[in-house]
Amino acid sequence: MFPGVDCASCKTVTPWSKLLAPDEEAWGSNGVANLFRCGTCKAEVSPVRARNLYTMQVRELLREHCKGWVRCAEDDSCIEKTRRIGQGQNMVGERAVLRELEHMEYLCEAESRYPGQDERGSREAIAGMRQVCRWQLECSGYNWVDCGAIFAGIFNAPKA
Repeated sequence: MFPGVDCASCKTVTPWSKLLAPDEEAWGSNGVANLFRCGTCKAEVSPVRARNLYTMQVRELLREHCKGWVRCAEDDSCIEKTRRIGQGQNMVGERAVLRELEHMEYLCEAESRYPGQDERGSREAIAGMRQVCRWQLECSGYNWVDCGAIFAGIFNAPKA
């Protein structure tokens, strides 16, 4: 769902998986230098620009989820999408948002295994992206289970 970053040189969109986890053959002795490079022309992508674009893409995904658009079932004779609750399937569901955030957090954590000196600020940009992921995941009610509320009846404790 996160499209990635468009290259300033060749105008192609490079997905986040190519920007944050380049091929192992390209690592060499300075693997961190291969982070934030276009997948087509290998031009450098500004890490700060990429981090800002990622934050904007997360906000857009959450905005689309919060709008509440649902897609009608194909057998119904209704409009393509609607905001009525209880009809159809969410176009951007909770599971999709959680899956995308967890995948990006995984890609950001993979940065630590790249050797070499960081001269462009790639590690700092990835740390900022990881912070956005963690903050969104910590805020999500679908990421954790409140065991106190589940087992409150067993221990005669009031529900939270």
